[in-house]
Amino acid sequence: MVPNIPPKNDRRWKNCFSPWLSRHCNAIERMFGRLKDFRRIATRDDRLARNLLASVCLAATLCYSLWVWTLSVFFMAGVPRTRTRDPLIKAPRRLVS
Repeated sequence: MVPNIPPKNDRRWKNCFSPWLSRHCNAIERMFGRLKDFRRIATRDDRLARNLLASVCLAATLCYSLWVWTLSVFFMAGVPRTRTRDPLIKAPRRLVS
């Protein structure tokens, strides 16, 4: 594997750097960091490989679903919403003067 480190501005010789490769390597590193947040995966407590694979799949599914939920909340926060008539949420009544 070839290192992909961005060059400094004051160097005469600048090594090859790919922003695309850097972005994708960073995504993979972040995924492994999220998987290591789960104690069972980080410590490898499972005796059988199939149990470890199952716990990795469950953790990856949970991380993915949280990521999708976060994206939906993030993108919906900037969208102006119209007022809806929700029967469970009552609007405050105005006092007649």
